[in-house]
This record gives sequence, structure tokens and C-alpha cells, in this order.
Amino acid sequence: ATQAADRADEEAEENQTEAAPLTVMDGKAAMGAYVNKFGMAAAQEDGMSIFIAALGTPPAGTKGWGWTMLAEANDQAKIDTVVKAWQAAAAAPGRFGA
Repeated sequence: ATQAADRADEEAEENQTEAAPLTVMDGKAAMGAYVNKFGMAAAQEDGMSIFIAALGTPPAGTKGWGWTMLAEANDQAKIDTVVKAWQAAAAAPGRFGA
């Protein structure tokens, strides 16, 4: 019985597929959803606040966070964090910070 349970566990693990990592394109899609829901003016006004809430103060010498900067840094943890922040903001009933 133990061997059968072990085999079943191993088969279940083998059949699991890992979710694809989030990408900058996922973030841009979430940003687009935010624009569609709240409007371009709201996205422009709220955008940097969403980035800062997710990632903290932008690096010195930069105008602020941006997708290009994240793509060039290739820091998956930061990309995941900010994409999830934009997804949450787009799914919220009201504008970010409102």
C-alpha cells in the first residue's frame, strides 16, 4: 500500500506543470486592463504609485520605474511583484490608492 501511495505521489508530481513565469508583456496587459477600466488619465496618474508600492523607491538617477528597466535588469522577482501589483490594481473595484 505504501509503494502504491508513493507511486501515485510521484505520478502526480510528474503530471504537474509549472506556471510560466510572468513577463513584462503580462504587466503591460494588466496595465491595459487598468486603462480600460479606469481610463488613460487614471493610469498615468496612478502608474508610478503602483510601481513604487510594489518595488519601492526607483533607483537613483532614473525618472522612475518602467517596463524597459525591468526587462533589461531581468530580475524575475521584481517582474513578478510588479505584474501582480498591476493585476491586483486592474481587478480592484476602484482606482489604486482611492
